[in-house]
Amino acid sequence: MTTNEVANLIRAIPTMGENVKIEGKTSRINVLFLNAVIMAGLGKKEEGATAALLENLSKEAIQEILNLAQEFLQKAGLNELNDALKNVVKK
Repeated sequence: MTTNEVANLIRAIPTMGENVKIEGKTSRINVLFLNAVIMAGLGKKEEGATAALLENLSKEAIQEILNLAQEFLQKAGLNELNDALKNVVKK
């Protein structure tokens, strides 16, 4: 299955259009880090201070961002789907 086919399959799941309330607290610096990581993941080349932030992420900041991502998946009820997607795309 191609990544495009997987994306289309996910879009076809009826509950994917539902809103999910996500609440959490993190430091402002981690919000900047999270924004930079998302932008980098979307292929947006970061420059200047944002690039410097990404290059200097501490292990603690990385772990907190990973924890936020995991919390978001859990609150949205998407842990199992996310795990399944990792396996599908690898094959």
